[in-house]
Amino acid sequence: MRLLRYVAPLALILVIAIPTAMQRTTREGTGAPGQSFSPAEIVAAREALGLKAAKLDREGPKRFDRPAEAMEFYHDQRLAEGETELPFEHMRGELEKIRAREIAQTKTGADGAPVPGPGGILAWNEVGPGNIGGRTRAIVFDPVNPDIMYAGGVAGGVFKSTDGGATWNPTDDLMLNLAVSTIAIDPNDGNVLYAGTGEGFGTGGPFVRGLGIFKSTDAGATWNQLSGTVSGVPTGAFYYVNKIVISPNDSNRLYAATRYGVWRTLDGGANWSVVLANPSYMAAANVSNGSTLGCLDLAVRSDRNPDVLFAAFGSSQADGLFRSDDGGATWFGYNTPSHQGRMSIAIAPSDNDVVYVTMTDNGGLGGYGRIANLYRADDGENFNAVLDLNHKFGPWLFSYVSIATGCYEYFYIPSQGWYDNAIAVDPLDPMKVWVGGINTYRSDDGGQTFGIAGYWFFYTADPVPPVNIHPDQHAIVFHPGFDGTTNQTMYVGNDGGLFRTQNARAATSQEECAIGENPGPPPDIAWENLNNGYGVTQFYHGDAAKQIDMFVGGAQDNGTSRGLSTTDPNGWDLLYGGDGGYVAIDPTDPDRLYIEIQGFPQIFESIDGGDSFYAAVNGITDTDGLFITPFAMDQSNPDVMWTGGQRPWRTTNGTASWELAGTNFAGPNQISAIAIAPSDGNVVYLGFNNGYVVRSTNALAPSPAWTIQTNGLY
Repeated sequence: MRLLRYVAPLALILVIAIPTAMQRTTREGTGAPGQSFSPAEIVAAREALGLKAAKLDREGPKRFDRPAEAMEFYHDQRLAEGETELPFEHMRGELEKIRAREIAQTKTGADGAPVPGPGGILAWNEVGPGNIGGRTRAIVFDPVNPDIMYAGGVAGGVFKSTDGGATWNPTDDLMLNLAVSTIAIDPNDGNVLYAGTGEGFGTGGPFVRGLGIFKSTDAGATWNQLSGTVSGVPTGAFYYVNKIVISPNDSNRLYAATRYGVWRTLDGGANWSVVLANPSYMAAANVSNGSTLGCLDLAVRSDRNPDVLFAAFGSSQADGLFRSDDGGATWFGYNTPSHQGRMSIAIAPSDNDVVYVTMTDNGGLGGYGRIANLYRADDGENFNAVLDLNHKFGPWLFSYVSIATGCYEYFYIPSQGWYDNAIAVDPLDPMKVWVGGINTYRSDDGGQTFGIAGYWFFYTADPVPPVNIHPDQHAIVFHPGFDGTTNQTMYVGNDGGLFRTQNARAATSQEECAIGENPGPPPDIAWENLNNGYGVTQFYHGDAAKQIDMFVGGAQDNGTSRGLSTTDPNGWDLLYGGDGGYVAIDPTDPDRLYIEIQGFPQIFESIDGGDSFYAAVNGITDTDGLFITPFAMDQSNPDVMWTGGQRPWRTTNGTASWELAGTNFAGPNQISAIAIAPSDGNVVYLGFNNGYVVRSTNALAPSPAWTIQTNGLY
């Protein structure tokens, strides 16, 4: 019998309900039948139980997101037992059928006009969020008109802006794959673009599988999969396209960094050949180095003919940095340290002899994902380590410095250079270099020392300039008209979407403590959130109120957010940061709702529609839940809720207290899905991450009976 490795959510409520608007009401039925409590009375009761201290602070420091755990959770939901790759092939045929039926898209087209659906098919109305954002790894500009921009979301495809990033529209919501990690635009023809799919950056393997490279010849209006990246090449050769660069000498010559290595086309993408192979996947390699992650970054000089390229491979001692001086025909390998992890490359636009490479640690003395060093070549060939690791920020460029330097305590110091690792050089000054990790940094001395240019958060008792920028930086791009004085505009793509500063050369900060009554001066660099119509948020779960226009969802990297309108998708607000999870709204009272943040047990209740929250896990003693632990509300009696780690927990009094309602049914496995019969709260199903499903028909009894369901499951 072939078990699914994971039972995905048994019931996922998509945010599509459009109820008639009405005023919020006070919930009844929390005590004796017919008895009602005001919000003040409920707060008083919670404070009497000592729950006041557990109130969520919406304006204070936000909880960390956890990309490694999020990656594992993503794969567990989708992989069958024993599989290591997401099987997209069997989904492709169904997607093509959907495209052929021309089912209405959920958004507008590239020109901003609505995309109609055929008669008889229900129309969908996007309610958002367009202003929360999501992980973004690619930003490019039109070569003639800098107001035209394109951005790639790893869960939303390619978006286009025609007003310098102020507003965005999707180019094609029905591309065969929306996991866009890299975009390249023809420097001689802005109508021609290439989008590489698949996200190959991970701890022990890649994240989200793609389907090759897509090409547009009409400025993003339509996209076609390049057949040369699907057929005639080894299976999986273009599952993870991490970077695409175009030759400055011939725009029909492109290079692609993939898990298989470096590929080259001479005819605009029609045909491809491998020029630097990853021998873990291909035996006929022309170099001996390689890794399971393959080539993660590419850079090409703009001043040489034939092309001079740099390629950064993988995250283990079998990997390395390589250079080609003849357009990829032959390659020279550099000797990198045995603990070498992921690397990123940046060539100074004003002096191509200056090349920077960030290098992370793969788990040696520095710890996995931490900065190993920053290397610089001043002659285009010979690299030297330049980062001062004794400087306060030196060791922590890919970590969270406020924890690492003891500003406040946390149970671990996150180092994420394997995940967020961006570098760019000032267009005019080769000694000004930017590095993006969790925070954003700039060096003015060629990478020796750094100052903070943007904090994950900056929390003080008094207002400060808008120095906050969402954590986890993946792309840093300068405006084509950057002149260092009247135009200092720079764009950043991160886990929160798109951000911009218009004073990139302003002073940075040497303050490592971003929290406290007086943490010190912040940087003078100000940041703007550009998420406006940029719908790439990666939701784990969502719910909609029955009586009013209110939608709440928990998302990867972007916490839990709330929308209050069916006509304003850009009006959502963030309820809490980090990684959000399951949510539930009382079907009888929209003021009462529950949210979850990563970890177990981490459930919070609001009685004012999401303006404030209190801990709602009184009595739960287990801590063995999934990264995103399911919980479910009984729609026939919203005082009844279920959650659990290896064992199920139940509340029948609106989370005032929880009680154990079963044992460990399926060995050391965790509950991954919960479903409650809409008309009978005694019927409850639990799914486990080993594929088992158990059922109870007396779930509200003091000691419910559970039966493992096997018939028809495989």
